[in-house]
Amino acid sequence: QRDECDEHAATCTGAGQHCVDADLTADNTWTCECVAPDVGPVGMQGAATCTSSIECDINGAVCTSAGQHCVDPDNTTQGDWVCECIEPYVEVTPGAQATAVCELDECATACGTCARHSDNDTDCCAVRGQACRDPDRAVESNWVCECAAPATGVPVTMAEAACELDECTAACVTCAQG
Repeated sequence: QRDECDEHAATCTGAGQHCVDADLTADNTWTCECVAPDVGPVGMQGAATCTSSIECDINGAVCTSAGQHCVDPDNTTQGDWVCECIEPYVEVTPGAQATAVCELDECATACGTCARHSDNDTDCCAVRGQACRDPDRAVESNWVCECAAPATGVPVTMAEAACELDECTAACVTCAQG
């Protein structure tokens, strides 16, 4: 099983849309779908054809160029359009007539470059008894696995840490050299 959106999501998010793989066991089943309130037919292995409010038609490229979608909450009010993040990103700061500030917690979210793999939802740090930490959620592909105490080691970006356990220190005893 593999989620083709791991490979093709940029096609959809680049158009301010959401990628969906309806059948993880078959090839070429991924589609791009409009993100509400936009509507339109899905795009089979490509961008969908979405329509939105007039303000988003005019200003939507600001959002889609950042992988976000445009929302016009009131079609009768001018200047109220906003950019919103598309999953798995979460909004930190809304984008009023500008791009939103979006973050991705690569330890808590399942995605192709995350510590929690989208194909089987397994946390690659946890299965090794280590903890995942995403030091900067605004930057992608920077998560690290860290050793669990009392083990020590240097975190490695996007991989398990090389942990060592000093059994004498861990047991709080003084070991004799010999």
